[in-house]
Amino acid sequence: IERLRRLATNTDTAILVISHDIDVVAKICDRVAVMYGGQVMECGPTDRVVNSPEHPYTKGLVDCRITADSSYPLSTISGSVPDQSPDAGCPFASRCEYATTDCRESIPPTVAVDGDHSVSCGELDTVRESEPTNPRQTDTESASQQSPTQKARACYDGGSVQNGSTVSSLTDGMINGATAADDDTAPPLFEARGVTKQFDCSNSVVERWLNGSQTLTAVDGVDIAVGRNETVGIVGESGSGKSTFAKLLTGLQTPTDGKILFEGDLVGDVVARDTEQLRDVGVVFQNPKDSINPRFTVRETIAEPLVEAGWSQSDQSTRITQLLDLVELGAQSASRRPHQLSGGQLQRVAIARAIALEPRVVVFDEPVSALDLSTQAKLL
Repeated sequence: IERLRRLATNTDTAILVISHDIDVVAKICDRVAVMYGGQVMECGPTDRVVNSPEHPYTKGLVDCRITADSSYPLSTISGSVPDQSPDAGCPFASRCEYATTDCRESIPPTVAVDGDHSVSCGELDTVRESEPTNPRQTDTESASQQSPTQKARACYDGGSVQNGSTVSSLTDGMINGATAADDDTAPPLFEARGVTKQFDCSNSVVERWLNGSQTLTAVDGVDIAVGRNETVGIVGESGSGKSTFAKLLTGLQTPTDGKILFEGDLVGDVVARDTEQLRDVGVVFQNPKDSINPRFTVRETIAEPLVEAGWSQSDQSTRITQLLDLVELGAQSASRRPHQLSGGQLQRVAIARAIALEPRVVVFDEPVSALDLSTQAKLL
C-alpha cells in the first residue's frame, strides 16, 4: 500500500483500486464508489463515505468489518446478492429494511449529500432518522459474559442434517459435538510434535553431485496442539510456512521429521490414513482451484465426500441444498461449473465441501480472503 501511495505521488500516476476490502480502500484512495448489482449506490470522498456512510448498503458493509473484539456477534447484511439486477427499482431493495414500494418499482434518485458526495437512495431521510442496529454500537455486557459456545450459537442459525438414518442438528454437531474440550485428561484432537519439512532446491542430479544437496527448510520443529471445540490461529507473512504446515497436518505432504497425531494416534499422509481419519479432517485451501475439478458442477463438487461416505441420492440432495444456503450461494448455483464462478464463490464451494460431513477438525488456509465483507462475517 505504501509503494502504491508513493507511485501515485512521485510519478503522477492515477490508480484505480478494485477491491472488497474497505480498509485497504480507506488507506489508499482519495475517492470511492460503492457498487451493488451493477449500479453505484454511493460515491464521494473516501473519508466521508467510510466514516459517515449514508446508503443502507454502505452502512452494512462498514458494519461488517471484522475487528479483534469478539464480545459481540459479527454484523451481517441479510439476504444475498441477486444473480442479476432487477428490471426496475433499486437493486438493493430486496435486502434493505427501509425499502418501500417505490424503491422496488422505480429507479432511486441520486441525491447530492455534500459537495461531490452522492447517494442513490429514495429513503435517505428515513435512513438517517433510524437508530443504529450494529451490535458494536449497543451494550455488549451480556455478550461478554457468554461462553465461546454460547457466542457461536448466537451467531449461527443452523438447519438439520440428514446423515443416513441419523438426523443431527448442524449447530449441535459443529458447536456442541465436542464437549470433551472441558476434560483436561483427554488428549488433543490434533497435534504436531517437532514437525519439520525440508525441500530439495537442487536443479538437477548433476548439481546435487557437484555441490551437494541444497535444501530449504519451510517448517522447522513446530509443536502445536488443537483441543476439541477449540479454534487455533496460525499467522505469519507470506513464505513463513503456514500453508506448508497445513498440508503436513492434513497429510497432503509428509514431514521430513516429527510426528502428526490425531487423538493421540500417529497418522501418516493421506494414503496411510484410514477412512475415519480422512473423514474427520476437512480442508479449505487458500486457492480453491487447487481442490476443485474444473469439469465438475458445484453440486458434483460438494457431493464428492458424500458419495465416498455412501450417502443416498436423496440425502445428498438435501445436504447440498443446506450447504449452498449456508455459504450464501443458493440452489441456482448447483449446476454451474468453476469457470462460471468468481474467486469468492469458488471459495464458498470449497468451504461447503469441507464441512459436508461435519468433520471433527477443519483446516482453513485463508478461508475468507477472497470474500466480500458481508460474506466474510456470515461465514465466520
